[in-house]
Amino acid sequence: MRRLGYLSAIALGGAIGVYARAALSQALPGFGTTFAINILGAFLLGLLIETLGYGSGWRHILRLGLGTGLLGGFTTYATFSLEIVELWSAAPRLSVGYSVASLVAGVAAALGGICLAKRLTTTPASSGADA
Repeated sequence: MRRLGYLSAIALGGAIGVYARAALSQALPGFGTTFAINILGAFLLGLLIETLGYGSGWRHILRLGLGTGLLGGFTTYATFSLEIVELWSAAPRLSVGYSVASLVAGVAAALGGICLAKRLTTTPASSGADA
């Protein structure tokens, strides 16, 4: 029964994520939209994972629903791959540059999300001076 709950969380999150990506792609059509969506998704995933940690129970279900489902559906490796192939036939160097930029920016965005989550969840240390 627990697996059904996990699968339901992933399916619901995925449906919402795919819808959000499609709506954003229609609102902002053109080259670069996939890049922006994937970078935003990487940032949000870093933020989410650092905030929730790797516990069990409701945190695990949230990670599955929001991380695997929603952000997995929101980001798109398939469209990214298609864009690389289409670019390759027109401009191979640009295709390689786009691939590398996506990878580097995605890792940087995920690290940025992790750092932001740490900053938001860490309490300031006492300065040692009592009033």
